[in-house]
Amino acid sequence: MKILFMLAMCCNLAWPQVETGTVVVFVSSQNEITVAADSRSLNSITRIHNDYSCKIRVFGDKFFFAMAGPVDGYDAAGHGWSTYTESKAAWRRAVRNPHMVSSAQKLTNDVAEHWINSMDSHQRDYRAIMAIRDTIQAGNALASAIFGATDSAGNLGLTRATILIDLDLLDKKKVVRLTHEIVERPKLGDGGTLGLGEIAAQYAVPTTVRIRQGIFSPSAQDAEIARKLVELTIQLHPRKEMLGGEIDELQLWSGVGVTWISRKNTCKEQE
Repeated sequence: MKILFMLAMCCNLAWPQVETGTVVVFVSSQNEITVAADSRSLNSITRIHNDYSCKIRVFGDKFFFAMAGPVDGYDAAGHGWSTYTESKAAWRRAVRNPHMVSSAQKLTNDVAEHWINSMDSHQRDYRAIMAIRDTIQAGNALASAIFGATDSAGNLGLTRATILIDLDLLDKKKVVRLTHEIVERPKLGDGGTLGLGEIAAQYAVPTTVRIRQGIFSPSAQDAEIARKLVELTIQLHPRKEMLGGEIDELQLWSGVGVTWISRKNTCKEQE
């Protein structure tokens, strides 16, 4: 699903303050989904790092959300916004619908659609986007997120939503062109990355078996693999100043729900 639109330069600054900079790794198998993320965010105005960001959020006990890209700021009218708050509101609305709750994939799709619509309402200003131009992540992704859920029948749902920006058009004509993409679990394969995921992708590719020797144990499970890929990204990425802090990690089990493997105390306080 793709939606394409052109937005001309506006006169108000919609994002005087946002935080961005991330690596998220997710690994999917038949009965579980594992997700791990670093903790560093970068304020695009002050350029100050925060190593206590909570990039993985749990709504209820059977749904998780993680993203890379701008997470909060102010709109053109000066009203504050938070993508985590808005996504949780979308989840609360969706779970009141029995049709959504009975299908994990429909639930994650619905919340992902809301996330895209919500982000659209905040990404409409040329000057604001230029303020974070150097933080736009690999593959021209302005923002990306994953949503995972399990339902009472034991099905797992996983949706990746991405907002892409045409950087050539942005730089040459000062025009914002965004493309939206939603991908469901069957097409996501064994997993993937959000944000600065090039290093993780390199070590995860099966053709790099010799490189992987000594990195993963022969019996490595999903949790070990996801965590190690985040660690390698923090250590080796050429933009590693945007990455760091503790690694948060959870697993979503089919029919059971979320189990935290590691989580900062500051994140526990935000639940």
